[in-house]
Amino acid sequence: WETLFQSDAAGNKMVDLITRNGMIPGIKLDKGYDTAGIPGTAVGPLGHPETWDKGIDDLDARCKQAYAQGARFAKWRNVLQIDPVQGLPSDLAITLWRSTQ
Repeated sequence: WETLFQSDAAGNKMVDLITRNGMIPGIKLDKGYDTAGIPGTAVGPLGHPETWDKGIDDLDARCKQAYAQGARFAKWRNVLQIDPVQGLPSDLAITLWRSTQ
C-alpha cells in the first residue's frame, strides 16, 4: 500500500515510474491476517488457528484512494490452512473466506 504513495529520491512518483516502464500499477488491498485467528478453530500447520484477512470494512474507500493514485488493478489474498487429518480448512474458515470475495 505504501509504495503506491511513494516517490523516488528525485521526486518521481512510483506510479509514474511503473507506467513509464510499460507496466500497469496495481495494489494489494487486504490488510493481512491476525494470527490470533478465528475463535474456536484448530491450530493448523502454520502454528496458529485458522484466519481470515482483514480490510473488508474499508475496502471501498481504499479502492477509491488507490484508483485516484493511479492503480489500475487490485488483488486480495487470504490464507486457508490445509490439513485433511484435522479437517482444515473448516467450514467456518471457508465461509468467512467466501464473504471476502
